[in-house]
Amino acid sequence: MHLAYQLKDYLFKIMQGNKLFLGGLANIALKNSPPIGFFKSFVVEKTGAHKNQLNIKVKGTALIVDLIRLFAFEKGIKETSTFDRINVLRCIHAIVKDFADEIIFSFDFLMVLRIENQLSNIEKGIEPQNFIEPQLLSNLNKKMLKETFSLISKIQDMVLERYKTMIL
Repeated sequence: MHLAYQLKDYLFKIMQGNKLFLGGLANIALKNSPPIGFFKSFVVEKTGAHKNQLNIKVKGTALIVDLIRLFAFEKGIKETSTFDRINVLRCIHAIVKDFADEIIFSFDFLMVLRIENQLSNIEKGIEPQNFIEPQLLSNLNKKMLKETFSLISKIQDMVLERYKTMIL
């Protein structure tokens, strides 16, 4: 395990402040967008096995993880847990400082929604998966999901502005 920590320290040293590396992370964080349309409607799969569903992991939790990972590398934060990273970044990163509580609530909400969906799948004898049908959610959960996606989109816009010269 000691060797793993040494490697991690070495990689952090060579990556810290490396604009090319950070630009690559920004590209990853912006590759997917939240599944919310112009009029705040959910963007769901149009055809196939997951018609009328959206992937809550790929289009939700992973987006937050990618954004927070980028911010952690910007500031040289070595924590690996998304929650730990947010709690450290809330004091030292401008974007996270402004939105820390909302990010934590949104991430937690998405994780609970995903776990509840997977539990429901198991109870129905279906393989647990990350696709949910937003129209089957309660009105409150729909509203919270839309607010979560709007927050992610807003933060992605800030990242795009910051890294616009490095975005492919």
